[in-house]
Amino acid sequence: MKTNNVLFFCLIISCCFLACSGSTTSVNYKQNVIQIKGEFLSIDHFIGNPHSITCKDTLLIYYDRYDNKLMSVYDIKNNHFIGRYVSEGNGPGEAIAPLDIFSYSQGNRLYTYQRNTATLNIFDMPELKITTTLSFSSPSSKWRPSKIQKMKDYYLGETVYDKGRFGLYNLQGEFFHAGVTYPFDGEEMDRIAARILYQGNTCTNPENNQFAVGCLLCDHLSFYEVNEKEFVLLKEYTSNTIKARYPGQLVIQDDCTINYTWAQGTAAYCYMLFSGQTYSENNSAACGHYIVVFDWQGNYIKTLETDHKIKTFCVDEINNQVYATALNSDGEYGIIQFKL
Repeated sequence: MKTNNVLFFCLIISCCFLACSGSTTSVNYKQNVIQIKGEFLSIDHFIGNPHSITCKDTLLIYYDRYDNKLMSVYDIKNNHFIGRYVSEGNGPGEAIAPLDIFSYSQGNRLYTYQRNTATLNIFDMPELKITTTLSFSSPSSKWRPSKIQKMKDYYLGETVYDKGRFGLYNLQGEFFHAGVTYPFDGEEMDRIAARILYQGNTCTNPENNQFAVGCLLCDHLSFYEVNEKEFVLLKEYTSNTIKARYPGQLVIQDDCTINYTWAQGTAAYCYMLFSGQTYSENNSAACGHYIVVFDWQGNYIKTLETDHKIKTFCVDEINNQVYATALNSDGEYGIIQFKL
């Protein structure tokens, strides 16, 4: 019996970085910290409170709802504001706010997803011409995904599906499978309550069928690979603690740590914006100083510590730049550039 106990203990120690269910392992995001300093871009056009931002070649594209337009484009290389695009409305080529905007270094596509109508528009770059429109609201699934992202062979949707946390769609936008369970703090709850309590930020690998999700109100972070219809868990970090509850409405304790507030995936890395501040310190705003970098197997690589608290960001790995939205000295949102 003693020998078996020793073997069991050694097995637990050797697998601690996998952070399986019940483990107390969390990400030590201060192992390899690189400090980066930012400089605000001198964009002399209105930037309200952009929720989404992406970069494509020399262009910076961000959701900036103003003057009946939803998307703004800035030429970084030439320091020139190009214009505003995508009119607000229900007509052809129009969209309903809010928008999620994303792109990848591969190809010449820009994606905008409007959550209220579950519609994905695909633009050709740099002309910003809509080439494809996909609807993710279908009779096969009564739930509209709150977010859509692209992997190599699938679209990944996040919402309260009947059979899981995430839904898989083919490249024509047709739903065919759901999976992945919510983490639970020692209690069962219905799917809607679980989604509210364990809301998270997800990013995908555009050159493979991998994705990662980090929770906002607890330190649960997990990495998955999609193998046909199977969601394979690659690595998981969690302490299984949460200082919030959902008794009909979300109640967050002041000392609840705000964790992963934004995410972006590239072919090389997963980037997670980590706050580390309490709910009261954040003033309920989801911002942070730490961009934590992982490979797609879930291994911690490094932490980028910014000198400004940022809200959203995108990474240009080709030119070694990070672009983010942050409050400037006037208390208004601007776009800040960090050199990697």
